Amino acid sequence: MELLQITQLTQVTYSLSAVILALTFGVVSYPFYRVWDGLSSIVFQMFSFIILYLTPISNYIHLVIVLIGFDLLTGSYASIKAGDKFSAAKMRHTVEKFALYSLSIIIAYILQRIIDDGNELARIVALYIGSIELKSNYENISRILKSDILRKVWDLINDKIKGYIDSRSLDSTTNTYNGSSTDTPNDTTNNPNP
Repeated sequence: MELLQITQLTQVTYSLSAVILALTFGVVSYPFYRVWDGLSSIVFQMFSFIILYLTPISNYIHLVIVLIGFDLLTGSYASIKAGDKFSAAKMRHTVEKFALYSLSIIIAYILQRIIDDGNELARIVALYIGSIELKSNYENISRILKSDILRKVWDLINDKIKGYIDSRSLDSTTNTYNGSSTDTPNDTTNNPNP
């Protein structure tokens, strides 16, 4: 090895050993500050890059945070109202849900970025997670109100869908669409080629 390479390697080794000594024994020295300034700058730049890279999906992660927060509030209130005991394990479960749900959205975003330049996969994952949390919120509200609100909402949606389908089928049987008559295949009045 050349003398210059050995000197550079020695300086790096001394810098690392100074950091290790400072962290181990609490010794603060001038070289430690120089190394720490460099490390903090690198950490700050990496953190900034990660935040900027994930900016397109920040709304999805915020949505998950809000829904988990509402789930925590409604679940806690429902448990208190039912007389259940508060436990740290349930809080840990909430923190785990947030971390894993956010990680799922981030992984979907990275995978989508590898495939092509978009965030549709992250949106689908966020919508799925959001629907899970929304259902959990409805279940908690149903426990609080002692009324199956989810079933009522589901029945209302089904009634609206059935009403829409029935109105569409009536229009097709009368051969009208919104009150105007439709052309039949045998009608030659509007057909330029009889």
